[in-house]
Amino acid sequence: MKAHILFLTAVIVLAGSSYGLAAGGESHHGSLGAMMNEEKTPKAPAEEKAVDVGNKICPVSGEKIGDMGPGAQYEYKGKIYNFCCTGCIEEFKKDPEKYVKVVEGQMAEPMGMDTKGEQPMMEKAGEHMMMNTEMSGTMQVAMEKAFPAAPVKDFDLKAFQFGYSPETITVNKGDVVKIHATSGDVPHGVMIKEYGINVRVEKEKPQDIQFVADKSGEFDIVCSVYCGSGHAMMKAKLIVKE
Repeated sequence: MKAHILFLTAVIVLAGSSYGLAAGGESHHGSLGAMMNEEKTPKAPAEEKAVDVGNKICPVSGEKIGDMGPGAQYEYKGKIYNFCCTGCIEEFKKDPEKYVKVVEGQMAEPMGMDTKGEQPMMEKAGEHMMMNTEMSGTMQVAMEKAFPAAPVKDFDLKAFQFGYSPETITVNKGDVVKIHATSGDVPHGVMIKEYGINVRVEKEKPQDIQFVADKSGEFDIVCSVYCGSGHAMMKAKLIVKE
């Protein structure tokens, strides 16, 4: 009787061990298969981080970043552009490619090259001249000799929050343009990028700007000195007719 009981016990133990090994084997192979499937699954490529172009001048206002308080940044096509204020970002959004070219020009200038990298900036120095109240008499005489027969057009340009008067200045190509710039309230700027003009004008401190209108077209006159919430919208127009 005892021998019979021992035999049944051994059979039960052996059966339990076989079941455990089978279950364990399936679990092991299942885990191994899962690991292999994970290795075969392609991983998603890491997102490329936007690159800061590092411009130190606001492409909209022409003001140095940080001069008017904390600047602002905006990402466009994988690049981060720097601005003097959030108002200039809104202006940038209206025509991004226009201001991207402005930044490219700013980055090229320290190298003495134009935006295409073709002609040294010094070779272009004779294309137009600009003078304010600090321009020496020698430079003024040189300009008069260079353009002796050019008609002179005089304009009074008053800057105020947030506009200019008059809003449009119209001249002919080849005219010598003289602008007597004044401010009616806070400091403002008179900037015509295509002519290399960027003059700061403070109240009761008028500035005289003189240049030759050697490029035809329509050019924005913008404020390059932050003057309040409507700064980015402050514009006038220079029209040079053929």
